[in-house]
Amino acid sequence: MRIKMSAVATATAMVLGAFSTAASADLLITEYIEGSSNNKAIEVSNVGDSAIDLGANVYKLAKHSNGAVDAGDAEILSGTLEPGKSIVFHNSGATDDFKVGTESKVTWFNGDDAMMLWCSPKMVQLLIALVRLEKG
Repeated sequence: MRIKMSAVATATAMVLGAFSTAASADLLITEYIEGSSNNKAIEVSNVGDSAIDLGANVYKLAKHSNGAVDAGDAEILSGTLEPGKSIVFHNSGATDDFKVGTESKVTWFNGDDAMMLWCSPKMVQLLIALVRLEKG
């Protein structure tokens, strides 16, 4: 998959990446696809030089629907991700030729949902939208 991020998402990733620890900054959301209908996917990649033990660091990809403060659907990442490798999550309703990687409810997103990558307890990356600071 090729990297496709909006200018806002790229800028946000760069700013938040600067605040990340070195280890967690090596795991980033590298692709977000919101195609027609349910053709949606998100890719998380190890952009570092060494393998990342996802379970040891408790990495989580979470969706905050409609800018909600609390996360809804989430994926707890597990296993080891080698340098240069990616994990792809796709929507179960996507067309067959679009289904790459693992089916996940975290891909039931639209343009007003924030996607966050967490390395417990710190946020590594915020993508797509900003989450409201308070419930309203």
